[in-house]
Amino acid sequence: MAIFDRDFAQFFLEQMPRAAYESAAKPFGGTPQRRRFLDRNYEDTFNQYLGQLGGQAREGFVPDLNWGDFTQNFDFNRAFYQSPREQRGDSERQFNPNTRFLYGF
Repeated sequence: MAIFDRDFAQFFLEQMPRAAYESAAKPFGGTPQRRRFLDRNYEDTFNQYLGQLGGQAREGFVPDLNWGDFTQNFDFNRAFYQSPREQRGDSERQFNPNTRFLYGF
């Protein structure tokens, strides 16, 4: 049995956008690397949401996409793997450092 009705939960998630983002991303953020990516990528995800709202308005429709539904349907894995390696914390330099630092040249 739900403690709150659906309308209140939807209202809460709309008023607390970071809570909606974190709850939708929770299954994705299992590793520290992915957790850092989620923390850095919140603004980009929110900007994509605003872009979709703007697209609805431009097409002549009333923007009715809410943030909670957007985050529930957002593909965090795709966003993670399509981002640059440095943004997801996966850098070649951590496995292949400059030799001058190893040998002091």
